[in-house]
Amino acid sequence: MNDSEGMYLLIETNGSKLWRLNYRVLGRYRTYAMGRYPEVTLQKVRDKKLEARRLIAEGIDPSEKKKMSARSSKMASDNKFRSLAEEYIRTLENKGYVPQTIDKNR
Repeated sequence: MNDSEGMYLLIETNGSKLWRLNYRVLGRYRTYAMGRYPEVTLQKVRDKKLEARRLIAEGIDPSEKKKMSARSSKMASDNKFRSLAEEYIRTLENKGYVPQTIDKNR
């Protein structure tokens, strides 16, 4: 079901309904996933479409930007885990645990 400017609702054989946007950037045709229907309303999808079109006009691929954002948030959470783990090991060292115990926890 088409809406406008390359945006459509993809209905799969299993019954799921997915918002998609077809666009062209740097000479390549791409598809941008914008969420599931009905969790993402038509108005929200149209707002996302406008944002994606703005990025495309600036020469930025919205799909790549979305992937990079996901990677950076994953890296931030990984760094948070690392810092918490290092703090835990320092706590064990300060409490005077034997080296074997600290190594097992590390």
